[in-house]
Amino acid sequence: VWFLCDSNQREREKGRDMSSSSSPASVAADADRVFERGKHGVAVLDIKPGSISTHSPLPHKPLLVFHPREEGEYPVLLFLHGYLLYNSFYSQLLSHIASHAFIIVAPQ
Repeated sequence: VWFLCDSNQREREKGRDMSSSSSPASVAADADRVFERGKHGVAVLDIKPGSISTHSPLPHKPLLVFHPREEGEYPVLLFLHGYLLYNSFYSQLLSHIASHAFIIVAPQ
């Protein structure tokens, strides 16, 4: 819901209100953009237990964190990959999503 509300806000700021005047053709054209790489560069943190020297407890499992390189506030997604798979199998997909201004946390 947050993403939809935020998208509607961005569209209103551009002068287009998605809630009332969007034609099916324009909605379909916008939907195709999800397959294009986003405008943000992406960085990946590979966090392994014992790899961070802090006083806080370390994660029990390795984590991959994909995030936009630019500083800012971004929504966070928790990606649970499924049984008997590795989070690294999804690196290309998660990097693509992060390029659209999301932070993705993928525990092993």
